[in-house]
Amino acid sequence: MSSNDISLAVIQARNLSKTVEEVFKDKIKQPTTKIVGVGSVFGYGIAEMLNNKNPFTIEDLTTVTETLVGKTDADSTLSSVLGGGDYASYEGSNAILVLGYMQTLKIQQMQIMNVNNADGAMIYEPFWH
Repeated sequence: MSSNDISLAVIQARNLSKTVEEVFKDKIKQPTTKIVGVGSVFGYGIAEMLNNKNPFTIEDLTTVTETLVGKTDADSTLSSVLGGGDYASYEGSNAILVLGYMQTLKIQQMQIMNVNNADGAMIYEPFWH
């Protein structure tokens, strides 16, 4: 990815993040709200890119996405940044997507939890009624 590719992808992510409903935007603005990243994008991709730093900041994610400049999916140094594996080619774009959302929604820090959406459905009582 070139620096321009990354910039354009961040702009696109920021545009997408503008569609987040106001109820969520209002909740994010509250000082007591903790933002949690769940699922494989966070638990495997972003966590590995950040050497399992948890919580991580917007500055941490910005720094790691800057290391993607000039890399291709086949680049061996990219594999070390992304941890390799079957999904390494997606991890860079996932990080850029999350970064764009963090920027627009002014999320300074996120905690990664090793859970998935099914875990939430299992404990969400209205789901079972």
